[in-house]
Amino acid sequence: MAGITSYGAYVPYYRLSRKEIARAWDGYPGDGGRAVANWDEDTITMAVEAVIDCLRGFKRNIVDGLLFVTTTPAFMEKSSAAVIAKATDLNNDLFAIDCGASLRAGTSGLKLALDMVKAGSQKNVVVAAADCRLAPPNSAEESDFGDGAAALMVGDKNVIAEVDGIYSFTEEFTDRWRKADDQFVKSWEERFVNTQGYNRLLTETVGNALKAFKLKPESVSKLIFPAHAKTPHTRATWVKDCGFKPSQIQDPLFDEMGNTGCAFPLQLLVAALEDSKAGDRILLVSYADGGDVFSIKVTPEIEKIKNGRRGMKDHLATTVELANYGRYLLFRGLVSKEYESPAPVAYASLPREWRERSSIISLHGSKCKKCGEVQFPVERVCPKCLSKDEFTEVSLAQTPAKIYTYNLDYATPTSDPPNSMCQVDFKGGGRIQCIMADRDPNEMEIGMPVEMSFRRFHEEKGIIHYYWKARPPREPKK
Repeated sequence: MAGITSYGAYVPYYRLSRKEIARAWDGYPGDGGRAVANWDEDTITMAVEAVIDCLRGFKRNIVDGLLFVTTTPAFMEKSSAAVIAKATDLNNDLFAIDCGASLRAGTSGLKLALDMVKAGSQKNVVVAAADCRLAPPNSAEESDFGDGAAALMVGDKNVIAEVDGIYSFTEEFTDRWRKADDQFVKSWEERFVNTQGYNRLLTETVGNALKAFKLKPESVSKLIFPAHAKTPHTRATWVKDCGFKPSQIQDPLFDEMGNTGCAFPLQLLVAALEDSKAGDRILLVSYADGGDVFSIKVTPEIEKIKNGRRGMKDHLATTVELANYGRYLLFRGLVSKEYESPAPVAYASLPREWRERSSIISLHGSKCKKCGEVQFPVERVCPKCLSKDEFTEVSLAQTPAKIYTYNLDYATPTSDPPNSMCQVDFKGGGRIQCIMADRDPNEMEIGMPVEMSFRRFHEEKGIIHYYWKARPPREPKK
């Protein structure tokens, strides 16, 4: 039976407390905080992180399908999935597609992946969902929204969670929307949204699903469902109307990260799988113009993949508070920053980036076949034994590394000062000069372990350039 074979997630390093948002606007200080993508992150970079997490312990060449879902794409006309596939070192003989335009896109992508595997057109399909939505400053949604990503691999071998039922219900209902030229998400009056939209539609959707699945509410171990904010989630009348109890509800993590858009249901599913055991029944629900409902049965295979991936727990345990609301505005480009001179024209060369795509996007180095010397970027001539065209490409993206040297530049304008340039040595050979991200400048030191992270490098002439940066490992402190 087709089902989920692996999972991964990503929550950004930074977090903005709701008390700080309230302080900025003299508002009511809510609990917890929301996840905030760094200034050099977007839905592509967050999806790359989630896919890498999902594929830990798996060979990349088994993946023959990639579905990327988002409502906030970096490109309106250009495949984001193609960038993600290259950055995560997937094969070129791959079916890749971008989906979006709805907060149900995450579960829609999951259904499409399951259908593809059942039909036999693909064997192992990764569904990556990411969102980075903007709400108007000084609005309720500004505190409610969060940034993040999740990834699920779907197949029919070594399934950790079988999907034995899917039900979808669709009815046009406008409660939250954003036109193609809108910067911010818009919403209608709260009471109308909750009574005529959210609760009414999910009562019908989930009620019909339970009948279709011939499933009793009490047989469900975990009920996963989104809401646009904490209060409507807590007061969701449809939950009681459909026969569920509060003890069955999966923690929605509003205080830890907020509503992460189309990635939200899948992130909550990852959180549920982290704590699940064989035999558990999970009911996954999404909402937008109706809803999707998945009946999921956890198998004994779940125990084989719980270790070795960060998932939701480790990411949520390794966040740090943004110092102030102003930095959030700067990260999202909602305020102007200090003048920054444009990058040299040579940086905006698409032919150059295409020629060096293996090093720039996939972070490949070259390993000499004769002497074993590793260097970055890929070079035809070995600097040690001078052999020519005698090399194989090796991926350095997940190779352990440490700082060889670094500097802190307080003069160069950046959205996250100071600009931290470092030289990083990879275990086994190879050195890269790059920027340090997600770091505390007071904790940087020579010999410090780092890992590589795919980020936005800069944007010029309408071209978004991506590259790899170093960062401290995202592991909980003991």
